[in-house]
Amino acid sequence: MEENAGYSPSTLAAVIGGLICAAEIVRAHDSVELAVFLEEFADWIEGHLEDWTVTNDGVLLPQIKRHYMRIRPPESGEAYACESCGTEMVHLNNRPPGTQTEFEARAIVDAGFLELVRYGVRRADDPLMADSLAVVDAVLKRDLPQGPGWLRYNGTATETRRTAGHFRDGVRGACGRC
Repeated sequence: MEENAGYSPSTLAAVIGGLICAAEIVRAHDSVELAVFLEEFADWIEGHLEDWTVTNDGVLLPQIKRHYMRIRPPESGEAYACESCGTEMVHLNNRPPGTQTEFEARAIVDAGFLELVRYGVRRADDPLMADSLAVVDAVLKRDLPQGPGWLRYNGTATETRRTAGHFRDGVRGACGRC
């Protein structure tokens, strides 16, 4: 579940997959017209993925300008539009008191776009996938004694303070970065 309204690659991957599965189910029950509608709607969403979830002016890795964002807020007039719509800003709730909570959508990434590959919506060797993965690795990857780990997304409270205030091996206040 997202804490922000908008377009998320991982959510849209699940929606597309769900529509295709639903189309197969209703087709098996002789509802061909509904199946076609569901498939066409899935295709329509798939056809807008990059418009809705990709920045062409990335700021996280200078050599990569085009990559998936964690979430793009809705524009004014779209469903779930909010007061700050049209600003391309994302509010992060889980920040320490007194710290920045508003970020440009293009500056917040996660690895959720990989769900597009997992659900068969995009190919793993798609150049946009490779570029987005390079950004995620540069921004979210942490080398740990146990091996590499990745933050859920950048800008989180656990990224910005030494103690997450939650758990690591059941110990409150242990480091919660990855």
